[in-house]
Amino acid sequence: MAAVGLPDCRLPRHILRREVDLITSLGVEIKYNVDVGKDIKFSELLEEFDALLIGVGAQDSTPMRVEGEEKGYKGFIPGIKYLFAINKGYDPYPEGKRVAVVGGGNVA
Repeated sequence: MAAVGLPDCRLPRHILRREVDLITSLGVEIKYNVDVGKDIKFSELLEEFDALLIGVGAQDSTPMRVEGEEKGYKGFIPGIKYLFAINKGYDPYPEGKRVAVVGGGNVA
């Protein structure tokens, strides 16, 4: 989530890579995109490892609860989906570069 859900100005990619490399150099095994309960049973994890850190992340934006939001305005995209798109290298708004950010949380 940190690699695609945070803008580079908040967590530069080279720092993230360095931190992950440091952690794995200590012998920590990192598994991405594992669905616990589907891909592996929780009981198997408890048997196989001495310690577990399960990071579930924040995969969805908080609804703004404004009139018409559920219908979807043309050009409206939740903040987390916008950051995913930008960090994956594509622009979700190819017709223009003007973007309004509504909110004051970490995405803004």
